[in-house]
Amino acid sequence: MNLADSPQPVSLSAGHTASLLPDPPENDGAALLRSDIREVVRHKIGMTEPFADLISEAILQGLRERWGGREIYVPAEDTAERNRRIRQAWRGNNASEVMLRFGISKATLYRVLNDR
Repeated sequence: MNLADSPQPVSLSAGHTASLLPDPPENDGAALLRSDIREVVRHKIGMTEPFADLISEAILQGLRERWGGREIYVPAEDTAERNRRIRQAWRGNNASEVMLRFGISKATLYRVLNDR
């Protein structure tokens, strides 16, 4: 897949785009994985949809070449390290910012802050 083959964005409203790729069927594991990778690339890196589609396809192909047919275990993030970074980011008045940055709830934020 090259950039010319990537889906073209559809204009929705000021600053918003959507891919022409349909949502994957729930029983298509590769399509679900590609969709998940695309969303991670878009949200963690801030990449636009056409480039995220291109990157997600390349990652999926690389995983197929290396791990095709096998199950892969992805361990959860080390919560001790994550919690240390949460406490480091906390300034006392930026709960929303920290919750968004780390993808945590308000209850989790305050539990981490109280577990020093």
